[in-house]
Amino acid sequence: MTALQVHFQPNSVVIYHKNQCIGTIDFHKNPYHHQHTYLKCHLKQYDTSLAPSLFQVIRQHTKQPLQVMLDSTDQTRITFLESGGFRCLRKCYQMDVSAQDYLGNPEPCDFQIAEQASSIYNRCCQLLLDYYKETHEAISPFTGSKEDFFNELPSTVYYHTAHNEIQSLAFIEDNEIMGKESRTPPFPR
Repeated sequence: MTALQVHFQPNSVVIYHKNQCIGTIDFHKNPYHHQHTYLKCHLKQYDTSLAPSLFQVIRQHTKQPLQVMLDSTDQTRITFLESGGFRCLRKCYQMDVSAQDYLGNPEPCDFQIAEQASSIYNRCCQLLLDYYKETHEAISPFTGSKEDFFNELPSTVYYHTAHNEIQSLAFIEDNEIMGKESRTPPFPR
């Protein structure tokens, strides 16, 4: 039996081990994924022997599956979370690439631009939402509204059509791409 004590606050839990505060774990709800409680750990120590009982208590308190997002280089937290029963279900990547990095034979492609409130913009939004729902279904199903999702998107979309169908699209904001392409997955947001 460990000398673990927890004190729940409205959106966090304060953790004590042997009567010493070792930090907090914040929780929040994602408006697009209501089926999980998201955690953010702020601990002074990540003792793997404490993880199983700690996360069991948190799961009992939240009455929901728990989810954590963190950088893949944070090995200390990864080991701690795995000790507590977490599994990696999804990886996101950030890349800096240019045309010189492309390994295939580039084909000329004319992208068109659609602005918010146009029918083609709305079609692109719907295609991205459909793709988002499909790619998140197995891990954390989308529970938000169509309108909320659309409101999060930048006001301009770049798209390419072939055979009267949208083949690829990209919403770009602050050098971040949110898109769908018929052959490769979008960059996660």
